[in-house]
Amino acid sequence: MSDETLDLDEPEAGGAKAPKGKQKAAKPSFFGGIGGRISGFFAGLFRPELINLKNAGLGLIILLAIWLLLANLSPVRVVLWFWAVDVPKLLLFVVNLALGALLMWLWLRFRARSKAAGGGEGGQ
Repeated sequence: MSDETLDLDEPEAGGAKAPKGKQKAAKPSFFGGIGGRISGFFAGLFRPELINLKNAGLGLIILLAIWLLLANLSPVRVVLWFWAVDVPKLLLFVVNLALGALLMWLWLRFRARSKAAGGGEGGQ
């Protein structure tokens, strides 16, 4: 008998075939159902296309940033002209990061406008 003619849904000769609508699927046990749902959840999280060199590097950078933030919780004195204040290094780091991101965003926005107005690299 070849594989094309093999039909696994057919009962053996002499057996009664149940109607299509009346066939019951095997219900998994309680722990089997929970285990299937848990493994299905984690199978969706760890797809091979998600774990690549770029994402691993990004995760390493994020872990390094968190470690640096937690290592710099000690206070530091900031003196601006006649005003002195003690703030955690962590807060100063976050404020400096936000200021740098704001300046970079403004600079890139200015460059995009000048390219759109000038039509090229030179802007003239």
